[in-house]
Amino acid sequence: MLPGPLRGTSRRAAYRRSQARRAVAALLAAAAVWLVLDTLLPDPRPAGDPVLVAASALPAGHVLTSGDLREARWPPALRPAAALSDAARLIGQTLASGIDPGEVITSSRVRGAGLLSAAPPGMLAARVPLSDPGTARLVAAGDRVDLVAPATGAVLIRAAAVLAVDQAGSPGGGLLGNTPVEESAGIVVAVDESTAVELARTTAGGAGVFVVLRRPGQ
Repeated sequence: MLPGPLRGTSRRAAYRRSQARRAVAALLAAAAVWLVLDTLLPDPRPAGDPVLVAASALPAGHVLTSGDLREARWPPALRPAAALSDAARLIGQTLASGIDPGEVITSSRVRGAGLLSAAPPGMLAARVPLSDPGTARLVAAGDRVDLVAPATGAVLIRAAAVLAVDQAGSPGGGLLGNTPVEESAGIVVAVDESTAVELARTTAGGAGVFVVLRRPGQ
């Protein structure tokens, strides 16, 4: 049924019907164009660069599977330089320290060649127990630290690069398996072979060392 103004055989009614047909045709054409463009144009690229983050809390020593990883996008300015985005590279790798849900997985978080990938040739990764377990919460991978023998006050190494840290948390989170973290807190540092031997002698029997954090660049 046509509205009243479009009815009849008068010239005015015919003109109104013609205008209405043109308006409907224009609307249908616009809808068709929108549907075609929506089909052909690609989806807009999500903002940020892809990074892999932990899907859940994972302890040190955990072997990564595809279910442990989730892709996220971070602004380039906030994306860590060592962040990893290739899941195939991470599957089967072992975590060097505990990681929280949503935390970006970097090359320093996995054991093996990744820990020493940026270290000079001949450097070793040595794990050092800490005299004060709480210090593990203050140190992060990438920090530079001095290691001091508690018994003598001798500086065992200066400006050592921290490769990984045992995260304080629930039992089983340390590098020693199911030993409570508070009893096994430690850090992994890059050292030469002679220093690694000296550290092993100093920490024999479970003795820990003091850690002194250095200002970045020192």
